[in-house]
Amino acid sequence: MSTHARQPWTANQRAVLTAMKDGEPQWAERLYQQLGMPRRNSASAAFFWFHKHAYLTLVGGEDGYVVIGTDRTDRKFVITNKGREAANNLDAGYDRIKDLED
Repeated sequence: MSTHARQPWTANQRAVLTAMKDGEPQWAERLYQQLGMPRRNSASAAFFWFHKHAYLTLVGGEDGYVVIGTDRTDRKFVITNKGREAANNLDAGYDRIKDLED
């Protein structure tokens, strides 16, 4: 059986939501560098968590990718209405829900 526990946004999640709030497409490599995150994986993990929980959506088609190096691409994401609402309400409390197993 699973239950839900409310948790505060992590520093990386807060930074990503804040950066995405303007509605412009973003990708992990760009935010990793722009936000000075300790590891690129920090941005990727936040993006995919937000995508899984419908705070972000993937940009479709050819515009959904950006070349970040030789033979390397990154997926672009944009914020959803749910994500924008969360970004506008970061300090209101514990909006992040985590599934817990008993």
